[in-house]
Amino acid sequence: MKFLIRDDDVNYFTKPEDLELIYRNIWQKCPISFSIVPFQTGVISNAIPEEYWQSDKIFPIGENQKLVNFLDQKNREGKIAILLHGFSHKDYPEGPEFVAGKDLERKVKEGKEYLEKIFNLKIIAFVPPHNSFSKEGFEATINNHLNIVGIPHFRRFGRLKNKNYWIPFLKKLCYKIFYQSSYPYVLNFANHKEVGFYTVSPSADYDKLIKVFNFIRKKNGVFILSTHYWEIKKDEKTREKFYNFWKYIQKFPDINFLSINELFK
Repeated sequence: MKFLIRDDDVNYFTKPEDLELIYRNIWQKCPISFSIVPFQTGVISNAIPEEYWQSDKIFPIGENQKLVNFLDQKNREGKIAILLHGFSHKDYPEGPEFVAGKDLERKVKEGKEYLEKIFNLKIIAFVPPHNSFSKEGFEATINNHLNIVGIPHFRRFGRLKNKNYWIPFLKKLCYKIFYQSSYPYVLNFANHKEVGFYTVSPSADYDKLIKVFNFIRKKNGVFILSTHYWEIKKDEKTREKFYNFWKYIQKFPDINFLSINELFK
């Protein structure tokens, strides 16, 4: 099976020492796919200092040279991959950035090109803030030739202009009917790819995570564990679940550890 770790919300305020502390004994074996916010703004989140929660100021990640140098070095060592995580991660009264935001196609393009420039690499995958899309947000992503970590709800977006729409739909439906499970492989559309994920958080059911992992392993599928570095740092329950899960999977010799970018190649 294929196993991946996705960590969201790396931004201008992220401290390299936090990432090093959390993953130093993991990314030697499993690369961490960091979803990076290119132009962080004020939002109520433990990913940024509280004094900036109400700020309208934009904080480009490229202005934190220490963090950029750190991530660039880890990427060169093959310990991480870099994904695009929205534009500014701004929350609106009507919903998250890629549900309620405007001018999203331009923002995806600008964010993608910005990360490509400062890290000198190609961005091929997108993670929407709060894992949420509107139809416009979804189309803005695929129009910029990005794959998606997450499987948007088909009925919300209708029959996309996509030759392979029905094949992925039927695959997903069959697993739902016969296994009561999400589809455990990459869904390949005509113009992009999608893959599901499973979250470890304070409210996550650890036993259910183990059960799903074991099912996907039997199917030789793809298991992506999604988390937040700041939550592992601050919340004892999340930290315990995360490291216990990592310890649990070490007993299986048939796991292929990948980054998101390697998965989508």
